Amino acid sequence: MASDSIEIENVTVRNQSFGQIAFLTTELLNRCGNNKNLATRLLDFVLNVAAKEDQGWRESHVVNGNRSGKPVQMCLYGATWPFELKVRPWVPVTTEDEKPLALPANEANLRGLLNPSWLQNNPYGIDLLHRIFGFRQLTLMTENLEPEVESNLVKLLQDTTLVKSAVTNLDVVKAAVENPDVVRLLSEAEPDEIQKISEELGVQKQQTQMRERNRNFGLAAQAAIAKAIETYGLNLELVDRGYDYEVSPQEASASFEVGTYFLEVKATTTRDVRLTPQQAETACKYPDRFVLCVIDLYEKKIKKFWHADDVLPRAKIVANIRDELVEIYEGIDAFANSDNPVRLHNEKLLRYGVSTHLWENGISIDKWVKSLQTKA
Repeated sequence: MASDSIEIENVTVRNQSFGQIAFLTTELLNRCGNNKNLATRLLDFVLNVAAKEDQGWRESHVVNGNRSGKPVQMCLYGATWPFELKVRPWVPVTTEDEKPLALPANEANLRGLLNPSWLQNNPYGIDLLHRIFGFRQLTLMTENLEPEVESNLVKLLQDTTLVKSAVTNLDVVKAAVENPDVVRLLSEAEPDEIQKISEELGVQKQQTQMRERNRNFGLAAQAAIAKAIETYGLNLELVDRGYDYEVSPQEASASFEVGTYFLEVKATTTRDVRLTPQQAETACKYPDRFVLCVIDLYEKKIKKFWHADDVLPRAKIVANIRDELVEIYEGIDAFANSDNPVRLHNEKLLRYGVSTHLWENGISIDKWVKSLQTKA
């Protein structure tokens, strides 16, 4: 709630009034964490009612407090509820093992609840999302634009020359955008803010390209496995279990079922690969069925377009990694489920790094498929 950088921990404030939402911390947030519908309704209320009726969250004032008997003066905003929404876990998400988990609100998880129509003619809701949760105002406003208008705006902000003149040369903006709110925002913005918006759009474009690249990688890996199965005349069912889109620039991932085997395919340029908690659990629970396939791209770039022949020569297959993994997996599981005073939280967000020495001596996809032929 502090509007400046002063440390306010352990400060006591008395005889001050702050805007609150009844039962927010005692009832509502706990219930929302287990129910997406309730969380959506709460966000609707916050953006369309609370943000407008209680504007204390937009205004700060000087407050006198006390820490260990010494006076402390600070600036606090006049409402507590936006900051409770920001720091307390209440947004329901589903983990990779399909278990519910409540997280504090941020731009990424609020988008799963947000209805763009709530922001039409709602400057208070837009401002709240911008100030408290880090949404870009321009991003929120463009969600309500016609596709052609939005496309023109994006082109404007991706043009370095136009970006530099967007604030001073309003005619350029009006020529590209027929929306008065966007024109006003750009005309009032500082040049460096326009530049930041332009950079944000560039990042979004890169992320879209990365997701498409990783999808293409998954299809190529699937084709490589299918090619090997066909070569050795095996009658195994190949089932696509989806692609992991949320990856770092150094890694791409895909999951398949080949017959009775769970095949996890990872491409890496850093030599280490990362397993999710669900993948680690599967490796420990089904050591004879979980198989790790690493596509070694060290000192190579993950290409935009992949083919089966790109995957086959760089692939290493490692079966049964349970012995190397089980100790750390069970240790983390114990810490997360312990009744000790200090316990591990958000363990589902962890990643298990599998180092080079574990997979670099693995066998090729061809040899692995051939070994299945002898077992059949």
